[in-house]
Amino acid sequence: MKKMMMMLLAGFMAIGASAQETKDCSEKCSKEDRRANAEERHERRRAETIEALQLTETQIAQWDEIHEKYRPERKKIKSESKDDREARREEMKAVREQMDAEIDQILTPDQRKTWAAMKKDKEAKRKHRQDVGPTVPRQ
Repeated sequence: MKKMMMMLLAGFMAIGASAQETKDCSEKCSKEDRRANAEERHERRRAETIEALQLTETQIAQWDEIHEKYRPERKKIKSESKDDREARREEMKAVREQMDAEIDQILTPDQRKTWAAMKKDKEAKRKHRQDVGPTVPRQ
C-alpha cells in the first residue's frame, strides 16, 4: 500500500512539473513569448486550412500572397483608433471581405464550400466565446 501511495505521489509530482513547464501567457509572459505563441497558432491554423481545403502548391502560393498583401493594412487597423472599437471592427470586416473575395477566386467550387463551412464554424466558435465569456480558452 505504501509503495502504491509513493507511486501515486510521484505521478502527481511529474504532472505538476510538466504543467509548470507549459507557459500560460494570459498572465506573466513576455511580449516575445506571446508573439511566439501567436506565430505558432498562425502556422498551425494555416496548415490545418491547407490540409482541409487540399490546396495545391500553386493555390498555397496564391493564398500566402493574398494574406501578405493585406497584412500591412490589417496591422495598421489594429494599431490605430484604439478608442473607437466599433470603427476598427468595421474596417477590419471590410478588409476581411476583400481578402475572402480574392481567396474565393483561387478556390475550386468544392473548396469554396469547405471554406464557407470552415468560416461558419469559426464564427460560431467566436460567438460562443463571446456569450460564455473570457473563461473559455481560445483555440
